[in-house]
Amino acid sequence: MVPPSTPGTPTTANSGSNIIVSWTAPTTGSPITSYIVQIYCTSGTWSTTSSCDGSSSTVLANLSCTIPQTVLKAAPFSLTAGWPVYAVVQATNSYGTSNPSNYG
Repeated sequence: MVPPSTPGTPTTANSGSNIIVSWTAPTTGSPITSYIVQIYCTSGTWSTTSSCDGSSSTVLANLSCTIPQTVLKAAPFSLTAGWPVYAVVQATNSYGTSNPSNYG
């Protein structure tokens, strides 16, 4: 009955017109109820996107989410073609939220 440990460093991959963010589950803590995925913005900040619902059963089972590139080209991300996509992930359970992962 403890908060989750930090998830593994996420990876990002191009898949057609989408970016897939994947990570590994924390190694300790009570069962995970959701993940918080943040993407690095060109403004130097990190932001979440509604395209990655970290509490959905699909995200919880697959430890990944798919974000359309059109979302990442718009505010607040404002990424351009060829710009690397960086993500951090936090895990949440009924006892708290982990520290952010390393960015990847």
